[in-house]
Amino acid sequence: MGTLTANLIPLAIGIAISPVPVIAVIMMLSSGKALKNSLLFDLGWLVAITALGVIGVLALGGKNVAGHKGAGPASDIADVVLGVLLLFLAARRWMRGRGGAEEKEPRLLKSIDSLRPLTAFGFGAALILVNPKNLMIALAGIAQILKADPGTGASFAALAVFIVVATIGVALPVVVYALMPSRAASILGSWKTWLAEHNSAVMMYLLLVLGIFLLAKGIVGLV
Repeated sequence: MGTLTANLIPLAIGIAISPVPVIAVIMMLSSGKALKNSLLFDLGWLVAITALGVIGVLALGGKNVAGHKGAGPASDIADVVLGVLLLFLAARRWMRGRGGAEEKEPRLLKSIDSLRPLTAFGFGAALILVNPKNLMIALAGIAQILKADPGTGASFAALAVFIVVATIGVALPVVVYALMPSRAASILGSWKTWLAEHNSAVMMYLLLVLGIFLLAKGIVGLV
């Protein structure tokens, strides 16, 4: 269980520190429906990552692609494939930065103030299920649990740890807003400014580190 958790934490952190979801929550907290929309956004995020994890563990738990109990080479191949894909995304971001291309702001960030509660919920879910980076990292986390095959109870315990860590990034601004209302605007404003300015670099290095991590794990497992 300790080894499994150690493998899951870096992946969960990779989701937690994604700049765009954190910026989205911060912007919601300065809108007219601050707490309502931000909480629904976080709920959508939480429901999506939980549903993805639970379905993965229940549907594939104890089996590899060939249908045999325990980990097989398929899980290592999956690590290699996901690692290569993350490295590809990192390289694409590096090329964009080198070419001087402007980072496009997600369309919904431009209309945060007018988001309806249901849209905020869907936005949170989409940033897990539709965002390529977050989806691939979440799938990599599920693959680590399936590969370890610690049993149903331990699998869900590991999944819970993964989900909690992955949700810290979007939950923390709401906690700051609720506990420090008088200072929240300046604290969250400085976070938003820094994340907006360094979004591309943060994402590139994040994808690079996680890509190398998964690629190395997969290669070692296959060898």
